[in-house]
Amino acid sequence: MSTVPAGNATGVAPTTNVTATFSENMSPSSRDGQAFTLKEKGSSTKIVAAIGYDAATDTATLDPTNSLRSRVTYKAVVSTGAKDLEGNPLAQQYRRFFTARQ
Repeated sequence: MSTVPAGNATGVAPTTNVTATFSENMSPSSRDGQAFTLKEKGSSTKIVAAIGYDAATDTATLDPTNSLRSRVTYKAVVSTGAKDLEGNPLAQQYRRFFTARQ
């Protein structure tokens, strides 16, 4: 799996969408706000966002409703609730931190 922004990226545009590209197609039932989340680092509150999925590229996109706050570090998570078409979950949770620019 690959993600954008990359882990520990700084200077990320406040209007950036977070993407996760998988190595195979993901189950429609696991393409939701439970399996793919964005939070401010240290917070348990999810950032409100629309989630899309492009089956041609196996890419999930999290599009925050509002721009990200500058100089704030965010945590993007794809949990083991994300499953492939056969129902197999990710082997481990993926977490990536990044910081929005001013």
